[in-house]
Amino acid sequence: MKNSTSLLLVGFAFLVSTLAWCDEGILVSDYQSRGKVFRVYSDGKVESVFPPASELIFQNRKGITQVDISPTQQFIAYVFQGDIWLYNVTKKATSRVTHVGKPYTKQFASVNAWIKRWSTDGNNILYSISAGETEDPEGYEPDRKERQAEYGVFTFNLQTGRNAQVPFPDRSGDAPAWLANGDFIFIEKGRFARYDPTTKKTKVLSPTFSGLNGWQVDVSCDETQMVFTVDSSGRMKNSALVRLDIASGKSTALTQDGGWTEFQFPKFSPSGKRISYLHRIGTSATRFPLMELVVDGKAINSFEGNWRYDWLDESTLVLKTARSGEFEVAILNADAGVVIVKKKWE
Repeated sequence: MKNSTSLLLVGFAFLVSTLAWCDEGILVSDYQSRGKVFRVYSDGKVESVFPPASELIFQNRKGITQVDISPTQQFIAYVFQGDIWLYNVTKKATSRVTHVGKPYTKQFASVNAWIKRWSTDGNNILYSISAGETEDPEGYEPDRKERQAEYGVFTFNLQTGRNAQVPFPDRSGDAPAWLANGDFIFIEKGRFARYDPTTKKTKVLSPTFSGLNGWQVDVSCDETQMVFTVDSSGRMKNSALVRLDIASGKSTALTQDGGWTEFQFPKFSPSGKRISYLHRIGTSATRFPLMELVVDGKAINSFEGNWRYDWLDESTLVLKTARSGEFEVAILNADAGVVIVKKKWE
């Protein structure tokens, strides 16, 4: 029988062997990566890291619309009132990346900077600057004008402190992957394509997929493989997971076609040798989804609710969720599916 998550601390024997990060803990953002960041330790201790309680400006977290932890776990990038800021976790210092944010007025639309992703080495941030909605879809407000601003896609280098515009083919800056050599992988007409911002050349990487989900894409650490979610119906009826060889463009089905949202969030382990994903197996009596966490084709744990997860190392995963304002984290052994720590906080 599969393991199910429990509030009890179990599997203590796995702590020493699987948690290399046990002394320093691991930074975890809340369920939707908005507003809060915590440091979770292997003994179940949870510390609030961001926003810093000492800064009164953050007492109202409604101004924070995005939070993204750097791969090195040294910095937290966040959007506050339309601009991107950086919080140095070690120095507990805040610095500003952009100066473009403008609020909505009766006449003009807002201007907002949005974090797209960190580079793999944690030295650069990809972000976009875009205008807010100019039309009220419900027709209650008059149309607004788009402000004059330098819209587009940009990078910020943490070492030089410089912002630079990127000649990105998509104004939104949506890139499922940012490769180590500086190339981007993006979606063009239902296909994956590789874009070189230096030469401005694009290379198609895959055949066309129906219902390609750009937000559920992961690239292996050696950048040779991708896993992603597709909907073969193209009408939000099905879901399936696919593996793609980046060099050859050859794709392999990881799952059969399932119902809508049945297969979700495929990810490679840090080494790229293991693949995990979420499998929705039903709905609970309280109308929450019933999910399985699958590793190497085997369901290792089942749970209720909308959870997200990440790999910590080759044998450890962290899951996180939110319900009624409470955030919850569970740390699992990836081989046995044993819950090492489960913690809840408000």
